[in-house]
Amino acid sequence: MATGKLTFDEGTTTNVGTYTITEDALAKHINRTVLNNSSGTEIAIATSTLQSAGNSSLSSIDGKITACNTGAVVIASGSISLPSGAATSANQTTGNSSLSSIDGKITACNTGAVVVSSSVLPTGAATSANQTTGNSSLSSIDGKITACNTGAVTVSSSALPTGAATAAKQPALGTAGTASADVITVQGIASGVGLTTQLAESSNIVSGAITSAMTGTTSTSLVAAPGSGLRNYITTIIVSNSHATVGTDVIIQDGSGGTTLMTIPAAAAYGGAVITLNPPLRQPTANTALFCANVTTGASTKVSANGYKGA
Repeated sequence: MATGKLTFDEGTTTNVGTYTITEDALAKHINRTVLNNSSGTEIAIATSTLQSAGNSSLSSIDGKITACNTGAVVIASGSISLPSGAATSANQTTGNSSLSSIDGKITACNTGAVVVSSSVLPTGAATSANQTTGNSSLSSIDGKITACNTGAVTVSSSALPTGAATAAKQPALGTAGTASADVITVQGIASGVGLTTQLAESSNIVSGAITSAMTGTTSTSLVAAPGSGLRNYITTIIVSNSHATVGTDVIIQDGSGGTTLMTIPAAAAYGGAVITLNPPLRQPTANTALFCANVTTGASTKVSANGYKGA
């Protein structure tokens, strides 16, 4: 079919593709339409040649496919081997035989009442006779118990047990600041030595002072002996040395020339020390005076001390 062109004049000239046909002895023009893809390439139209090529491929595929037999699958005896460990008819027959034997040995359970009147009790089981004896004992005990009176208990006429505290033995402590008629001793352990305190009675306070300078090394009494069974407890010691050039140590002794309890330095030119003792220095020997002495001859020392006496 020949192609031609129609010209449309709408202010500009545009060419339109057409086909020319003859109809009713007249030459006519038909618009030609082409399908293109997004890239502008013309889309091919199916042809007889392409359909013939497709039919040939389908025929080849069809020749390679065998129809499936959907009928019953017959497994002939001996033609297929069982997998390892598969159940066999022989084993099933053996199992059925065992089950039948077991079934013949089982008696149906009687679900009715179980009669135990004639059953033998196991060894050591409780018996009616023992329960009767026990009940008799419980009844006897019950008869000997009196209900407890939960009201107020009056003990005014009750006798005190041996060694109980009495009003007469309780100390008359009195009021604060007033001497008590009784003496109370606090002890560290049962039957132990009574504890002493720095807050002693004024009659127990002890003190001593060496007012004449010690220049030699002779032991000199500082605090007097406290009395029978008592010891000095020293809380403060003051030492001074007025010599211009000779310094010394001053030793505190348990008795004249006794064990050295403390050594206090006293440098020249009014050197010395003020010693506060807490806890106090407890003199080892009872009823013994406290002494002191210079270690170096030529110093000029004075010593004073105070504390209290106790056991």
